Amino acid sequence: MSEKEAKAVLAKPRRRRTSVAKDGPNEVDVIVGERIRQHRVLRGVSQTGLGESVGVTFQQMQKYEKGVNRVSASRLYQIAKILEIDIASLFPSEEEDSEDGLNQLQKQAVAIDRRILNLVRFYSQIANEDTRDRIYDLIRELSTASRELDQG
Repeated sequence: MSEKEAKAVLAKPRRRRTSVAKDGPNEVDVIVGERIRQHRVLRGVSQTGLGESVGVTFQQMQKYEKGVNRVSASRLYQIAKILEIDIASLFPSEEEDSEDGLNQLQKQAVAIDRRILNLVRFYSQIANEDTRDRIYDLIRELSTASRELDQG
């Protein structure tokens, strides 16, 4: 390599490393964290319990779930095993893998609150299928009545 070529390589502007403090969390990290939280709550596992299972504090689990800290591949594997889920379910699908898709996913993730996740968890714990069917029908009827009231 000539001296001129070496100078040209060295003169190339370097890409600045991103930082959560300056740039905010990466969208995919936020989605992965939110999905970890959703699966954790659906399983009825606390941040402390999941954190202890994978060897981190509950504060670290909070940072993972908010996307502030990235989850390493080995830790993702552990979390998926503990929550009994496919690791791929934590990541955006190909359809979601666009800027618009990721923005939409973030909005949806924020919209799913703890009460909804707990409702799903409690519902899934009802052993009697007939009881589950009655509860489902009741919720559907209440939802329909609520929409009709709002419209009219």
